[in-house]
Amino acid sequence: MHTEVDLAQVTAEAAARPAPVRIALDLEADVDVRGSRAHLERMVADLVANAVRHAASQVTIRVTADGLDVLDYGPGIPANSRELVFRRFHRLDEARARDVGGSALGLAIATLHGGTLAVRDTPRGAHLSFRMTPPAERSGRADLRGSAAS
Repeated sequence: MHTEVDLAQVTAEAAARPAPVRIALDLEADVDVRGSRAHLERMVADLVANAVRHAASQVTIRVTADGLDVLDYGPGIPANSRELVFRRFHRLDEARARDVGGSALGLAIATLHGGTLAVRDTPRGAHLSFRMTPPAERSGRADLRGSAAS
């Protein structure tokens, strides 16, 4: 069932779980996503858990009208391996292989909600971002940004 989901609230809930590193939040209010709350909770929780697993000291999470950014300040993801992280059960190398392979559900969830999930350039660590496609470019999809789009 698709409803209006407060992306900042979902993110705050995911970040509230106990973590071995500091989690810094920068959450813009009124960033509503139209979609499945359960799916969005899963995607955000997976992004946060993965960042916490690989962070050396801190995870920074931002929610803006453009979407969600998760930075882990860990070993990072080499540029030539960035597309591989979205393959099911893929592991890059020992530096990021502390647990079993992932399910790659985040990319599917982002796409289902009319957005994209990508690895961005960063001077240190990994930076994953969920971007919502602007309504005019979605060709028939429901508005994902709700009040934030106006």
